[in-house]
Amino acid sequence: MPTDDYGQGVPWLDNGDKPDVRAGTKGLADALTPRSVMRFATAAERNATVTSPVAGMVAHLAAEKLFTGYDGTAWVVLAAGSSQWTTISLASGYTHDGNANGNVQYRLVNFFGRSP
Repeated sequence: MPTDDYGQGVPWLDNGDKPDVRAGTKGLADALTPRSVMRFATAAERNATVTSPVAGMVAHLAAEKLFTGYDGTAWVVLAAGSSQWTTISLASGYTHDGNANGNVQYRLVNFFGRSP
């Protein structure tokens, strides 16, 4: 079976290959799944399922609300789930005007490198 033109090792059936739809589709699924964003309920489920991760793999963890990536050594957080916006308390004498500009708010966002 030849592979894709991008050097990713994704196989495809050639005219000279023995017709085998099951093997052809399984080969595609097995090659593309680890290159997609895999979804798991928890980090424990991810670790039990992906026992030999490869650098560059990406997985979403539903319970933790995290996107994680394998850096070749460990799973690290690529992006954390959405935290709530927090309204900033203003000094005495200042108020939020509540017009189209809204209130002064912030939220914490964690990107890259924190182990889940």
